[in-house]
Amino acid sequence: MPHEPEITVSEIQQALRKLSMNKSPGVDDIPAELAKAKGDNKDCKNYRTISLTPHASKVLLHFINQRMESYAAREIPTEQAGFAKGKGTKDHIASLRHIIEKARAYIRTRQPEFARYMVIQTVFTSDKERLVNNLRYADDTTVITDNLTDMETILERMRLEDVDSFNYLGAFVNRVGGCEKEIRSRIGQAKSGMTRLTTVWKNHHVSKMSKIRLVQAIIFPIATYACENWALTVADERRIQAFEMWCWRRLLRVPWTAHRTNESIINEIGVNTTLLGRIANRMLKYFGHIMRREGDNLEKIILQGKIEGKRGRGRQKRRYADSIKALSGCGRMVGAMRLVENCVEWRSVAFAESARRLR
Repeated sequence: MPHEPEITVSEIQQALRKLSMNKSPGVDDIPAELAKAKGDNKDCKNYRTISLTPHASKVLLHFINQRMESYAAREIPTEQAGFAKGKGTKDHIASLRHIIEKARAYIRTRQPEFARYMVIQTVFTSDKERLVNNLRYADDTTVITDNLTDMETILERMRLEDVDSFNYLGAFVNRVGGCEKEIRSRIGQAKSGMTRLTTVWKNHHVSKMSKIRLVQAIIFPIATYACENWALTVADERRIQAFEMWCWRRLLRVPWTAHRTNESIINEIGVNTTLLGRIANRMLKYFGHIMRREGDNLEKIILQGKIEGKRGRGRQKRRYADSIKALSGCGRMVGAMRLVENCVEWRSVAFAESARRLR
């Protein structure tokens, strides 16, 4: 193993810039302000009563971590999103949903087989064949094979339960795909959270604007978790709109017997952007993010990939690609993929779609 190079001045300067101000010094009594040579180190406002790691050690840890990132990037596979920079749960949830959609559309005689944290199918890229055999997030693993025999072997060896649906990284996934049950579940959880805050909505000492911000910061994120990969139908959109109005009526303590119109509720709340507009904006931004991501982009490979098989007759169910084409105004997915290459132009499309759904 070659020896690591000596610590350079630029690495020390970069580590110093990352240190936070107004933090308590460690056992060496050296504050970060002294290391940065900024501010008055005799001012009591720059200190806290909690003893933390010495700042000199933090400088060392910063450039050790920076050097380790390059090694970790080479060792962590693209299928692992739990310890990869710039990735999260929504990436693997999206990848899993896209695999299910493709299997549902092209393989009629052999529906994907599931086990807990498992989905069975093979994905191919558009230019060359590439087998995606697993998706991992920390210790949650989605094993992927291309036939039922291999799945049964894995089930027997790992002793997993065969199920029709399961909760994967906080999202509801089933055998046939679709997001209807997931959206229903999300709305149910958000309504439960709204109900638990009834004492806040009844409190007259809390201003109306503070209550609105609580709904937007606590309740709506529960309902829109991993919404970036939803395939929204008309029924789903109506369901989301009804949930949003339910939240505003609950906040204002307006009973259904009051016979007030939604327009009057909206005017009293004074919020212009709809929940659907926020979801559409996030969907378009996330699509642009994964399409422009550099390197070995597994999410892009799966999204653009194909599965061997033949599409069945009749109208297909709503897919994620259909939602992106509708939101972006592109008639074909190829047009959306070309448009997304221009970051500024695609961002304007996302904001335009959000603005189109204003009250």
